[in-house]
Amino acid sequence: MSGLVLDTPRLRLVSPEATLAAAMRDFVIRNETHLAPWNPPAPPGVGSEAHWQAFAEKSTAAFESGQA
Repeated sequence: MSGLVLDTPRLRLVSPEATLAAAMRDFVIRNETHLAPWNPPAPPGVGSEAHWQAFAEKSTAAFESGQA
């Protein structure tokens, strides 16, 4: 993992990376029903790996340009 990582005794946060797209997609699909009462409506394609690859690339670009 080459992105930002924050480790605590109980939690590990990592910045989105394209290599994690499948894991991010799997998390959303696996937890969709449980989190539905609190989540806003999902955008089209949120269940696809391509969506999460694009999300990671946009997030990385925003961070690197100082916009995030």
